[in-house]
Amino acid sequence: MKHYTDHAANERTWLAWIRTAIAIIAFGFIIERFELFSAYLRASVDAGKASAPVAQSINPLALLLVLVGIAVIVFATWRFHNHQRMIEAENDATYRAGWPIIGLAALLVLVALGLAWLVL
Repeated sequence: MKHYTDHAANERTWLAWIRTAIAIIAFGFIIERFELFSAYLRASVDAGKASAPVAQSINPLALLLVLVGIAVIVFATWRFHNHQRMIEAENDATYRAGWPIIGLAALLVLVALGLAWLVL
């Protein structure tokens, strides 16, 4: 295979992006499940009182994390195929980070700040 090391590096980078996206999605699920657990815990503690039913609502932060994880998967796949075409083209094109990477990085920073605000 021609340019095997370049293709292997591209695939390893893609897999790292996918692994990061799965971690982001899993963190969203963890937040949602913990909120559900705490709602049931509150309902069981207040069992002697007039109990209000446990509301089934989705935590906006958990939903945002799942959507960000899906966006990372889509972006990583697009980036993987774009770099695969660049490797096969064998021309000396300059690499540009571009707006998708900057936007994704800004979105991840905003999510991190949102999590820090909720914790503190």
